[in-house]
Amino acid sequence: MEQIKWIALVLVFSVLIIGCNSTYETPRVWKDMDVTKKGNKEEINISIEKDAFYRVGLGYIQDKKSKEIEYKKAKNLNGPSYRHISLFKILGDTGDGKTGSKIILKVKVTPYEKQTEDYKYRRADDKKIFTVHKASKEKPFEITMDLSKYKHIYHTTAPDETDDQMNLKNIVGVYLRKGDYKISVESLNDVPEVKKIRTYLIIEADSYGKGF
Repeated sequence: MEQIKWIALVLVFSVLIIGCNSTYETPRVWKDMDVTKKGNKEEINISIEKDAFYRVGLGYIQDKKSKEIEYKKAKNLNGPSYRHISLFKILGDTGDGKTGSKIILKVKVTPYEKQTEDYKYRRADDKKIFTVHKASKEKPFEITMDLSKYKHIYHTTAPDETDDQMNLKNIVGVYLRKGDYKISVESLNDVPEVKKIRTYLIIEADSYGKGF
């Protein structure tokens, strides 16, 4: 009887240890990411339960107070007020043909299991064209994107307690098979003006891939 109790205790303790040390996050992942300086990098381990397209994106957020202050100042400037708001200038959605801030990010998806098929992916806001990434079975998926060339794909409430609005730009959507992966996103240039807003790394199911 004492031996059985001891074995049960060891099993419970083992489960607790494994749970505490688990590094895997199942999408949806929303995490602060500083993209103002070249070399800044985020790495996240995820467990994919279902074969599907998953997007890696960047969320842009400006707090309501600073946005209101900028709108008041913009009333005395030429053109529509929103063209003078930090968030929209960085996004590039100002309606005057100007691109947003040049934010260049490198995304790398490394599988922990051996891959049996090539990767399928789509770039940024392109929902129509899916391409096969010609890679060896063990080689990670890697892509570099300049987000100034693309529009944001949706907006939602910020993933914190501020209730601010977040606009999301898709970096890449990748078709991932069930398994464990490490996803890294690295800034390849300095973007000091982004200090005026907050940015989040987003990893979640990509609805644009449903029709593939």
